[in-house]
Amino acid sequence: MSASMQIKIGIIGGSGLDDPDILEGRTEKYVDTPYGKPSDALIMGKIKNVECVLLARHGRQHTIMPTDVNYQANIWALREEGCTHLLVTTACGSLREEIQPGDIVIIDQFIDRFARVSLLRRAAASINGSPSLKDSLWSPQCSLSLSHSPLELCTTLQYVVLYWTADEVFSKPTMSERYNT
Repeated sequence: MSASMQIKIGIIGGSGLDDPDILEGRTEKYVDTPYGKPSDALIMGKIKNVECVLLARHGRQHTIMPTDVNYQANIWALREEGCTHLLVTTACGSLREEIQPGDIVIIDQFIDRFARVSLLRRAAASINGSPSLKDSLWSPQCSLSLSHSPLELCTTLQYVVLYWTADEVFSKPTMSERYNT
């Protein structure tokens, strides 16, 4: 990325991680996309002088179930708003005792229990003539290098972050394929 490129971070916050008070100088904007409306208004502001756009994944009133989140509209809206990077948080549990509540874990593999629902929605959108988002988290463009930037930042800021590579987590690509069949 060139040094002159202005960074604008899109934040898709999950349950409890979508507090607009993290932004200074907040403004709201309701938008529409080729996929319909995103989960809620885009909330623009700054964090430490960095432009950010916050979007509550489940809506600010937490009225949208995970299977009903319009993920494509959310990402499209943030892209159209000029976001150059996305930070997507999720609150979930772990089967590993060494991972405690409140720990930050940067992952490179996961089990997508909603993959079939997403595929059906994407197929329906294609049939209805809507544009499609071509890359997924499993595409070659989304490699381990994507998880290195936050790791480097957390190291610089001296945060303790847990990180497991594909060799140490349950959900390897082959395991995911087996799980989803």
